[in-house]
Amino acid sequence: MTVDGTHVPWTPDQARYREDYHNYKGWHSILCLMFIDAFYMFVDGEVGHPGRQSDSAIAGHSWMFYQIRNNRRAWLGEGGLVIGDGGFGNDDFLMTPFANASTNRQHLFNHCFSSTRFYVEQAFGWWKNQWRFLIRASMLSHSDQCLLIYATTVSYTHLTLPTKRI
Repeated sequence: MTVDGTHVPWTPDQARYREDYHNYKGWHSILCLMFIDAFYMFVDGEVGHPGRQSDSAIAGHSWMFYQIRNNRRAWLGEGGLVIGDGGFGNDDFLMTPFANASTNRQHLFNHCFSSTRFYVEQAFGWWKNQWRFLIRASMLSHSDQCLLIYATTVSYTHLTLPTKRI
């Protein structure tokens, strides 16, 4: 399983909240932290956090991390891990790349490690392509926008994924 965050454009209607939702990319968004398995399926997600928050801050308090900490084997199997990018802190079940790779072995590890995370980015791309409103700013309330985002993750999980055409 891997964990990563993605931003869905959304601007609060009240000016006092706009700074919180202004993300590091320069626009307003809701941060969605998603747990995705190797079959491109959404296992769990945290939706609704302000865009300026970090993935790791949300993950540390997420329902999924809580569940894994309490029963790692049930969620990840024997010796299973959650794969995260460099923005996540280390936990005994969370594997991240070397922050300051200094040896050839560490550089090689980081290169190989990055290829294990391709499916999370691919799943985000397929998901946002299926539900195009996820890439445009919305005039919905925060709660309605979050409900729609959650609904698309459930619906996406049951769709037939794109197959390679010959």
